[in-house]
Amino acid sequence: MGFQKILDKYRKTAFSERDKGARFERLMQAYLHIREHDVVVAKAGLPGIPAGTAGTVIHAYGGGEAYEVEFMLNGSSMVETASGDQIEKR
Repeated sequence: MGFQKILDKYRKTAFSERDKGARFERLMQAYLHIREHDVVVAKAGLPGIPAGTAGTVIHAYGGGEAYEVEFMLNGSSMVETASGDQIEKR
C-alpha cells in the first residue's frame, strides 16, 4: 500500500483529528525507527568515519539508545558504537 493510500485510509477511518494525528505519529515512528540490519549513514561525530559513509546496523541497544554499526571504509570493515543522533536511516 502506498503512502498516499495509507493517509487516505487514516482520513476515512479516524474518529477525530486527535485519532488521525496519533495514527500518523505511529506511522512515522515505525518508518523512522532504526532497526538491526537497516542501512544507515554516518553524520558528523563518529571518530574515523567520514560523514556520509554508509553502514549496516548489527545491533541495537536499549530500544534505540545506541547502535553497533558496521561500516566499510577503504575495503576494511569497522564496527563503531553510535548514538541515534550520529546516524540516520538511509
